[in-house]
Order: sequence, then C-alpha cells, then structure tokens
Amino acid sequence: MNNNQSGFSLAELMVGLMVGLLVLVATTSMAVQFNQSQQAGLGSNTASGDGASALDLMGHSLRQAGLGFINQANFATAGQSCASLNGVTPFVPLTIVPGVPGDTLSITY
Repeated sequence: MNNNQSGFSLAELMVGLMVGLLVLVATTSMAVQFNQSQQAGLGSNTASGDGASALDLMGHSLRQAGLGFINQANFATAGQSCASLNGVTPFVPLTIVPGVPGDTLSITY
C-alpha cells in the first residue's frame, strides 16, 4: 500500500463543516435581528407620519376657520336674505358665542 496519500482526514472534514455551520447560524441570526429592528423602525415611522398628517389636517382646518363668513350688509345688498340666529351669522364654520361662565366655540363641518 502507498502511504503518500494527500487530502483531508474525516476528522478534519467534520471540524471544517462544524465551523462553517456555526458561521452560517451566526449570519442567519444577525440577519433575522436586523430584519426585526428594521420592521420596528418602519412601524414607528408610519405612526410618526400618520400623526404628522393628522396634525397637518387639523392645522389646515383651523386656518380655514372663519372662511365663508358673509357680512350681512354685503349679503343683503345682493338681493338675498340672510338668516341670523341671535346676531350670529350661521354661514361660518367657526362660531364664537359669548356666554356668562365662558365663551362657546362651535365648529361646523
């Protein structure tokens, strides 16, 4: 028999496979953790964006409060009647009614 054979022994191959398997498990674990943290970040970004959109919509609505107010004198000169409720023109989306304990703010949509 010839004892000059080259190559890896069975023990060396098994050790190499175990090292490769450990590297593969560590890489997969890191990828899963990265994916979970990325999903959590996207969820908070979505909530942040939804909150910003809601605040923007509320700000836009508040800036438009009072638009559509029609002066009774100008409205009456156009030949049309203007119904009034206790001196408050009902055509405005935002009405402030003075009261005894405090003013009342009425928003109409």
